[in-house]
Amino acid sequence: MMGGSMMGWAGVWPVLVLIVLILLGYAVFRLAQSRARAGAAPGEGTRSEGPPQARPSA
Repeated sequence: MMGGSMMGWAGVWPVLVLIVLILLGYAVFRLAQSRARAGAAPGEGTRSEGPPQARPSA
């Protein structure tokens, strides 16, 4: 049928799967780090909200 082109794709698929797995692992790692750092000083990580602050009653 396709001949050589199918053999080329057969060699590319494992590489693509490996790249996707590495990217997913990196994303999970970064997400876990940002969640662990959520209580850190404002400006750290990607979240800028921080914990709720008590407002003075005037």
